[in-house]
Amino acid sequence: MEKCFIQMRAYNDEKTIKRAIDSVLMQDYPNVELIVLDDGSTDHTGDIVKGYDNPNVHYVRQQNKGPAGAFRAIVAETLRRADENDYIFSLDGDDFYTRRDALSGTVKRMKEADANLCIIGMEFSGDRNFILQPDAGKKHNGVVERLARKGKAANIMTAPFIIDADTTLWSKVYRKDMLEKYVGMLPEFAPDLKVCEDFPATVMLLMKDAKIVANPDIFYGFYKRSDSITSKPTVANFERDRIQFIKMTQQIVDENRGEFFGVAPYFIKSFVKAKYDIISGIVENKVKNGDLPADYGKEKFQETFRREIRCDFLETEEKNNAEERRPVSARQGFLSGSVKAGTER
Repeated sequence: MEKCFIQMRAYNDEKTIKRAIDSVLMQDYPNVELIVLDDGSTDHTGDIVKGYDNPNVHYVRQQNKGPAGAFRAIVAETLRRADENDYIFSLDGDDFYTRRDALSGTVKRMKEADANLCIIGMEFSGDRNFILQPDAGKKHNGVVERLARKGKAANIMTAPFIIDADTTLWSKVYRKDMLEKYVGMLPEFAPDLKVCEDFPATVMLLMKDAKIVANPDIFYGFYKRSDSITSKPTVANFERDRIQFIKMTQQIVDENRGEFFGVAPYFIKSFVKAKYDIISGIVENKVKNGDLPADYGKEKFQETFRREIRCDFLETEEKNNAEERRPVSARQGFLSGSVKAGTER
């Protein structure tokens, strides 16, 4: 029987790690291994994990390397342990599974369709109102429901709407061969990246080898702590992290074109446009919540975004914005002249 590996990153998660681990151990799938990577926690996270007397719970500790370093390490450890046809799930130390059949239900759907990737539904909670885009979860879960109705494996050519699924690694389940191929395409990124280190995983939806299904039984509980490192970023980190993940996504497709359908570059343009709009909304909400300085608005982020990332729609928008900034009289000059000439005739 294929094994399910759950890769869990943890950093100072003493308040939530037990719930996360217990939600894995309650699963009805009989062949499970949990790997917990402790990224140098300074609280009792490690003691709690080591307190589990279970041969299927593996604890690995490293010096703190931040989310990017922890992501690389946990994926490498999981791929080292897993066999070719094993299934790989991702669960952060403050998140949890809400159903006992989370693993078995997902594996069943993937095996029936010979799929190597499954998009899963999510529900959100936290110790404060953290959903910066109110419709973000609704949109992703809508993709899950729509894909599940197809009843067979799909790809970006047969189901273009899947590009609207959440970008993160943990919103999907992978067969080892699929995750291994993706990791092999990853470029180096800033070691102190605070967020978005796993977001380029969205490119897997564009790959020729992708055979994608969805599990409509929502079971991933995403929990946001107000004291997490992503809650109150500096402006510099906020801009750098998000712009770098956009660049990485573009770079992966550009440098590995043979792995993707020919339409991939066009989907990436749409993806960049969507992220431009979504992150602009995130900026507004973070400023409103006091998580970013009051004098930092979406216009400043958009200015940095346009400067750092070249994309057709951005160049068009830049021209439109410049036109809107011109005096009304200057913008209407040509039209006024035409009207006047018509009157004289």
